[in-house]
Amino acid sequence: MFHAISNHESRSEDPRGIDPETAASQLREILGASGKGQGILSQQRALIEWAHREKRISNSHHELTNFRPGGLEHLILHDVQGGLVYKLTYGGSFGRTVRKISNGLAPASPLEYFDRWAIHNDLFSKFTQVVGIFDSAGCPQILVAQKALQGEIPTISDVDTFMRLAGFKPLQNMEFAWKNDALGVCIFDARPANFLSILGNPVPFDLIPVRL
Repeated sequence: MFHAISNHESRSEDPRGIDPETAASQLREILGASGKGQGILSQQRALIEWAHREKRISNSHHELTNFRPGGLEHLILHDVQGGLVYKLTYGGSFGRTVRKISNGLAPASPLEYFDRWAIHNDLFSKFTQVVGIFDSAGCPQILVAQKALQGEIPTISDVDTFMRLAGFKPLQNMEFAWKNDALGVCIFDARPANFLSILGNPVPFDLIPVRL
């Protein structure tokens, strides 16, 4: 399934993934058909079923050895030849989300993770795709691919200007958090490290957007 990651010569720049919104819709379909609700365990089972159905699953531990820690949410693999960055969630975790602002960031579910990238693509550049999952003893890890960006980390002031021009206002008493009532979206973890400055303009690549 993920032969493309380790065989650069046989792969084009297409990460062979699908749109996160499509992945989220397919996962909701499986959850709805199961009739077992959308709890975390139901979502994990549905995620594995989805990956088998869509032929987007790998059990290869060899491929995992090439990934390196990239922060609190992902393991990272840079594909220089393909111009891609692969991001793999840690085992048993699916990135972060916010369900209640006063509680801050919390572990996300598979569906929340797909929705996050769907919103991210919708708001900003559409360069993130869902490749599939690695499954080890029923503990799935989601793999996404992004087009690699080249640039410098912008200043806090540059990020602040970017967010305000995009129609967002800072949330009170929470760092790196913004809200756009017209769009019905809050964005979290909008720190400079999650942007790159390209031709003088901040480009977000790893924010945490959540629908209100």
